[in-house]
Amino acid sequence: MTKYCLFLLSFFIAYFFFLERAAFAQLQPWGLDGVTITSLVTEKQDYEFGGPTSEWLFASSDTSGVHSLSVFDEKHTWSSSGLSEYFIQCMTLQRWGVGPMDGLYLMAATQSPTDTTRMFRRELRLFGESDSTWWPADSGLTSKEAGIGALAATYYTGHRPPQPVFAGGYRNLFRGSSGGRFWESVWDEELRISGIDAAPIWQGNLVWACGTSGWAIYKPVGLKSTDFGMTWERIALPIYDGNSETTDIIINTRTTDSVFMALPARVVVTANGGTTWETVFEDATASCTSLAIDPLSPNHLFIGAGTLQRGFLLLESIDGGHTWLHVTPGSSQFPGRITNLAFVNTASPTNPDLKVKALFIGTEKTGVWKYTSQATTGGAAEVDGLLMRSELLDVYPNPFREAVSCLVRAGFEKEITIEIRDLLGRTVSHTQMHGNRNTLIETSIDGKRLVTGLYLVVMYTNTSVQVRSILKN
Repeated sequence: MTKYCLFLLSFFIAYFFFLERAAFAQLQPWGLDGVTITSLVTEKQDYEFGGPTSEWLFASSDTSGVHSLSVFDEKHTWSSSGLSEYFIQCMTLQRWGVGPMDGLYLMAATQSPTDTTRMFRRELRLFGESDSTWWPADSGLTSKEAGIGALAATYYTGHRPPQPVFAGGYRNLFRGSSGGRFWESVWDEELRISGIDAAPIWQGNLVWACGTSGWAIYKPVGLKSTDFGMTWERIALPIYDGNSETTDIIINTRTTDSVFMALPARVVVTANGGTTWETVFEDATASCTSLAIDPLSPNHLFIGAGTLQRGFLLLESIDGGHTWLHVTPGSSQFPGRITNLAFVNTASPTNPDLKVKALFIGTEKTGVWKYTSQATTGGAAEVDGLLMRSELLDVYPNPFREAVSCLVRAGFEKEITIEIRDLLGRTVSHTQMHGNRNTLIETSIDGKRLVTGLYLVVMYTNTSVQVRSILKN
């Protein structure tokens, strides 16, 4: 009898992990395990000119230099791309040329105890052999500049010459001409630059930077340029919580008056070029580190962060930041704190039917992860902005003691069923939910009578089944 019970328990535990892996298959480890990712870059895209981009993703680390990967490589085999003896602080990428001269400029800001070079540049041909040499590219960077913390390249298409590159450090903001070969200081006030983003040249020569002023009390600062970084305007920001830094900034790829800025415990947005700001996300326990946007669907946004309790914290919005959902790793997944985000939305240059639309995530000590959103794969498909299938967004608190809440975004289905099941497959709670399409609905389930242990929350409709695991204390 004992052996039979153990076998039965093992079977249901295995079944539970199978369900959980299926439910969270959209979040996958993608190589470089054990490495802390300091930068993650791919070719930028624009909403107006959303053609295919190059297939390359570049990741830098604190101990092993630069690595490269084709986003179509399902085996996620990374190759070393040099600078292995350097600490890479940040990188950026710019496309140049057409036809047989088509290629990429890759810039990397570095630190080394044996080399004073602070910036390197490498050219990669998309057709034919590339030069593997990293060339020093720090001409004009002042000696007082202690370190580069942010890099951004402008968009580039066709036969135009290389466009400006921007670098921000602990004291200065620099503009690099000729694709970052030569640098000049364009802002030299006491300001620590943490994020830079540039719009395409056909959208008004717009560049934004964010930084932090002050040493005892931190104040968030925005910088805005409408002439490709030749001159800059300081943008006043509200002082949040009395002591705030900035961590990242992104420009909406469809409406450049809309800009998102990350602070440690919140994300703010302006819809009018910086005149006013509104908080769209706030969590006192979070430490926001990175922002990302789907360039071809700019209402699709991501926040990368970490917390003391959970470490990894990824949030997703499909309505321009009005509502956010937590992307939850499975119980057997342990990604580290998020350091960088890079969204890829492209097709293979040799096979247009082969496409990748996914978020790549850099983490502390757990390498790169790949997240394929249900909002982009049909699990929660959109038609004219309306979700087609219902989605189980969150189950909280987890662990729970008395009651557990389920947050659902309703799709086209008329009925949504939420069940709580124990590990023997028995249904211990059954709830029916109804809601208008593309609305958030929430239900609270009384769990006082449940015994301590592990349970499954199963949401099912006539089109899909979604599973979360919860723990009763």
